[in-house]
Amino acid sequence: SESLTLKDLEDSHLRTLLNEFVSTADTKGISLFESQLGIVPDENDTLEMRRNKVLMYVLPPRPITIRFFRNMLNNINLPVKIDVNYG
Repeated sequence: SESLTLKDLEDSHLRTLLNEFVSTADTKGISLFESQLGIVPDENDTLEMRRNKVLMYVLPPRPITIRFFRNMLNNINLPVKIDVNYG
């Protein structure tokens, strides 16, 4: 009986962890993201379509270039140095 209870608890903790990230969230996790962002899903949307809508909503409106990234880090006062490693 302990084994079953601990397995249920472990599964619950793992599901909670996975629901913190859009790419691994299940239906319940995605619905939380949608409610926070004010997104109303269509009836025909698959889980993958719903994930993509959430990601598109939270991505920045312009491309992430090195200049944009440096400016963003500077605005939030992170003292970091960025080097680009070209292949």
